[in-house]
Amino acid sequence: MALTKSLKNLEAIGRRHIELTMEAYDINAYDALKGFIRSCFYRGRSDKTSKMYIKYALEAVDSLCENIDGDQEKVAFMAKNGNKLVGWYTCLVKTHEKKYSNDETKPHPTDVKLLKSICDEFIEDLERYDYNIRKFCAKFFEENNLVGLYTSLDEVKGVGHKLASLYIRDLLAYYEEAHPESKLKLSKLSKDNMLYVYPVDTWVKQITEKIHGQEFDSNKEAMDWIIEKCEPEGLSPAYVNHGIWYIGSNSSQFLIDNLDNLDKLVVKTK
Repeated sequence: MALTKSLKNLEAIGRRHIELTMEAYDINAYDALKGFIRSCFYRGRSDKTSKMYIKYALEAVDSLCENIDGDQEKVAFMAKNGNKLVGWYTCLVKTHEKKYSNDETKPHPTDVKLLKSICDEFIEDLERYDYNIRKFCAKFFEENNLVGLYTSLDEVKGVGHKLASLYIRDLLAYYEEAHPESKLKLSKLSKDNMLYVYPVDTWVKQITEKIHGQEFDSNKEAMDWIIEKCEPEGLSPAYVNHGIWYIGSNSSQFLIDNLDNLDKLVVKTK
């Protein structure tokens, strides 16, 4: 009973958070690149640090349009000039480094490798999609081919399983909202497809172990256990994952918001 309640609460949190953060799916190539960067910069560091790196990277992308006057003119430029993102790595990184110098810090080498791979390799092959990452992804959603999309994203240097599946999980929610006729539903994915929308980091594994009552030997084992427990309850593992992810990334804020109730907490030590 307690397990079912926990999973239902996590699914509800996941669904609610996606509703609150829902984005339009069909956007220009520049905004699509910025969305990809936002997802792929969350890795192996605190969210606060990731947000700082993201801020500088997005400002570097915006700098390509900084000499264009007027908001409407910038929108028109971004809609028609996705090709200018190709091979833009050198300019992007120089601008990226300049932003960092103001805070006397340096870009992370993995972030630099990621930006180079995106601009000099990944986007370069997207001509038929107007160099728009989301148009490229839409093809795979239309074909119900998550493994193909995952494989393509995983080839971008610096991405890997966690970030590729995180990006696909959220992007599929946006796509489903924009295209309700789609047969591919985040809440009704097969077990085979679930692998490509189920990112697992330290927080996700630890919270899953807390619910389970014992440790898992691997991230996949934690994912498989959630899928197994969700199925008979009619719950979506993808939304449960989103709920766990949200709880983990905001745990410190939850603690701060409840400082007045700390006397009610019992801290257990091993």
